[in-house]
Amino acid sequence: PARDGDLVQVKDHRQRFLGTGFYNSQSKIQVRLLSPERVEINRSFFEESIREALRLRQRRLPGATSFRAVNAESDFLSDLIVDKYEDVLVLQTSSLGMDQRKPLILEARDAVFSPRAVLERNETASRKFEGLADANGILAGRLDEPKLTIRLNSLSFEVDLRTGHKTGLYLDQQENYRRVAELGRPAEVLDCFSFLGGFGLHA
Repeated sequence: PARDGDLVQVKDHRQRFLGTGFYNSQSKIQVRLLSPERVEINRSFFEESIREALRLRQRRLPGATSFRAVNAESDFLSDLIVDKYEDVLVLQTSSLGMDQRKPLILEARDAVFSPRAVLERNETASRKFEGLADANGILAGRLDEPKLTIRLNSLSFEVDLRTGHKTGLYLDQQENYRRVAELGRPAEVLDCFSFLGGFGLHA
């Protein structure tokens, strides 16, 4: 019998191995798959997975200093979000198994990024389905300033990492921002429901 948060093997009806993942009997999604292989979930696992995600960003967003460094299932790290805002990281863990392994994630993060501060922004609705309470605050380092200035393409944005939407700002539109900027300036745009106006400012 598995305890909630344990790493388990997933097999089909003929007992053929399918993968490994985190188990939670209280969740609507009882297993969060991490790998099609038999893996040990330790610091090395997180460090290599985060490095692989970072290599992809460096290929797709060369020169970017703020970006989504880990995008959960897209990077085979189910329910883990890591957003990089210059030299500060913001972390979200939305499943029990991943939340229990925050110390390992923080160790791996130090080896990959060496940030001056790490914040936790865990107030997503999905945590309630996992039996997890909201958790926000500084996990490591110091962040004294109320707002942080970051660069997206050639523009500066002021971000409140403690109270801003989600982890502070949408970081996943940089290529689309750049494409809009390339379409021709000056441009007249109707920028509705724009949060901090990324598209309008780039236009």
